[in-house]
Amino acid sequence: MKKSISFILLILFLFSCAIDKPLDSTTTSSLISTTSTVITTTSSSTSTSISTSTSSSTSTTTIPTGYQFKVLYDATSDTLKDVTTDSIRTKNSQVNYDDVNTFITQLEAINNLTERAKYVTDNYDNLVKDKNFPAVKDGNVIFIYKGAKDTDIINLAGDMTTWSANIRFTVVQGTDFAYTKATYPEDARLDYKIVINSKDWILDPLNGNQCSGGYGPNSELIMNKYPDHPEHKYNTSISHGKLEAKMMKSYLKEIIDPEANPTVYLTTEKIRNIWVYLPHNYNKSNNYHYVYFTDGHEYIQLGKAVNTLDYMIANNIIPPVIAVFIDPIQGVPLCKYYQDDTNYRSQEMTAGAQETYRQNLIDEIIPAIESNYSESKIALDRTLVGYSLAAYFAIYTSILNKGVFKNIIMQSGGGTSLTNYQNTFPIPSRYYLVIGNYCPAFDGMNNLYASFQTDCDGITKFVSPQGHSWGFWRDTIGDGLKYLLN
Repeated sequence: MKKSISFILLILFLFSCAIDKPLDSTTTSSLISTTSTVITTTSSSTSTSISTSTSSSTSTTTIPTGYQFKVLYDATSDTLKDVTTDSIRTKNSQVNYDDVNTFITQLEAINNLTERAKYVTDNYDNLVKDKNFPAVKDGNVIFIYKGAKDTDIINLAGDMTTWSANIRFTVVQGTDFAYTKATYPEDARLDYKIVINSKDWILDPLNGNQCSGGYGPNSELIMNKYPDHPEHKYNTSISHGKLEAKMMKSYLKEIIDPEANPTVYLTTEKIRNIWVYLPHNYNKSNNYHYVYFTDGHEYIQLGKAVNTLDYMIANNIIPPVIAVFIDPIQGVPLCKYYQDDTNYRSQEMTAGAQETYRQNLIDEIIPAIESNYSESKIALDRTLVGYSLAAYFAIYTSILNKGVFKNIIMQSGGGTSLTNYQNTFPIPSRYYLVIGNYCPAFDGMNNLYASFQTDCDGITKFVSPQGHSWGFWRDTIGDGLKYLLN
């Protein structure tokens, strides 16, 4: 039964990976009008389209006859040579928590400041030798730092503080040693940095675990009961798929009015890079599941999605899939758009701009991909994967284009509630929601889960004590695919 339902708009605080802008709720509400979508192909092998049926008219955008992707390079080139690499990750349990606690207790019991300094000099190196900090025991954690001055203010910032530097270290008077103690769930995985005098944000020099993000690496706290994730590590003992890189230019007419909304104006015919993963033993005559990833290069390099697909397929956890990794406009390389004057990712996912991106995906990218990689030109089904603002885009697209995507993986989205979506339900899609306890979007994602429980083909949520981090998204890609593709 159709009902008025609260829908979740993604207004997110992006810390370690990206900066997203809030969506305009008025613009978004006015765009919800699609009632059904039919996938069609033309009789020509070189032209294909997706027709979208609305209450008023039917519009079709057709890929021009003879349209071809331009092949830029494959996965063996230097440009993508590091897509399989990953840092060695070790749970922070090698160090003896009790030894560290005893060290601190004995140090602070010394009243003479000269003797305190000597105690650190005599014992510190042995304390940290061949060990990986922070010190962890059950849910208890000790972070330590050496090199502080008496006047220094040392803080901890990370997922556990939503990246506010507000966990203060104690600098032991008379020494350069500082520490702080905390308690976290035993299965937590949290990114963090040490902040010195509110200006120098540094990696923990005693922690070899690092998690890559859009702004570079963060130190990574891995609690003792955090599950292992072998799927995202490159495995030399299994068969591997092939990664092809393409370049695409949009033929759509402009949708956004530059005078009405100049901050999100996107001109036509801008270049978009697309990477296509083909499974081992790919055969064009076969039908495949298609998995479309927004923020494609990030999912390849930061999310290790290629490694995950290889592992899941080789171990028969999911069927063979063709994965399509779609970059933001302009064809910029990984994370360059965070450093340029223009944040192209936010531009095309903010306010009304997501409508241009949606039509580019539905009317151009999907038909072009599936006509190039399958003789039948018909996907077994499609999955759309997105994080943060792109998670909103994934749900937005599933509502406006019912039936195009059977599955949605939504990682760390949430925000402000809107109403009056009663004409959009039910939705014939299945959803896998990834929610971090330490993510600013936690409440919004839970609200969305509650709203969708009776109005879609199926929904589940995975909740973990993590934050808004590529470490979280990397480790949940496989779980989402396993749930949705079986």
